[in-house]
Amino acid sequence: MAGPGGGVGPHFDSYDVFLIQMSGRRRWRISEQKDLTLNPDLPLKILQHFKVEQEWDLGPGDMLYLPPHVAHDGIALDAGCQTWSVGFRAQSYKEMLQEGLWRLAESLEDIPELEQRFADPKQAATSSPEQLPKEIIHQVAQKLKSLKLDRVETFLPGIAAYLSEPKPQSYFSGSAKEYSSEEFKCLLAKQALAPHPQTRLLALGKTIYCNGEDMTSGQASATQKAWRSLAAKKRITGAVGEISPENSLFSAFEAGWLVF
Repeated sequence: MAGPGGGVGPHFDSYDVFLIQMSGRRRWRISEQKDLTLNPDLPLKILQHFKVEQEWDLGPGDMLYLPPHVAHDGIALDAGCQTWSVGFRAQSYKEMLQEGLWRLAESLEDIPELEQRFADPKQAATSSPEQLPKEIIHQVAQKLKSLKLDRVETFLPGIAAYLSEPKPQSYFSGSAKEYSSEEFKCLLAKQALAPHPQTRLLALGKTIYCNGEDMTSGQASATQKAWRSLAAKKRITGAVGEISPENSLFSAFEAGWLVF
């Protein structure tokens, strides 16, 4: 909420943003300038140089879309001016690759062969002891090849898990200890089970990730089918086979990720 003349100042966002005018009027000035240098003397990220290229006055119900890095400055024209900013942020390639690599590194704990120690019984004498031995380079290259680290499908599970993580401010109250697995099974036969509004589901082939976790690997076929239905249709009803305390549907329900 702002009074006449109020505004943040000329700035830019690193994501797609929709500016929706809710009450009062606001004048938006924009620029597709390449100079995005910030003013070092201000605590906010305000542009040091702003050259207006276009200008609009938005009234209640109007909306302005701005792609990433388009400079803009909004000034309230009326008392009680209110603008809602709705942003859609896409991950950078760096973020996706970093998260994929981090999860890939964690998965290496489950490969016993990598626990073997490096050995170089055929290492020849060298006149350049400061150089990384060629045998290390050769053996590491062989291990990387066997792990298929040059193929995108090796990274995709980690990237899918990352993209399915809920937002940091998400809160799940959970229902741990309120229901037994048998009571959950009875409820499931009568009511529709759906993802919590803040739950994120993402499919990678037949594998379903929920809030950063693989929910289908090692689960019974009926449970896997139920997760695929949840991901595609956002709800399931009816029996889904046996429900044990280790069943991933029940675990997700206990955590508050799934709700009736």
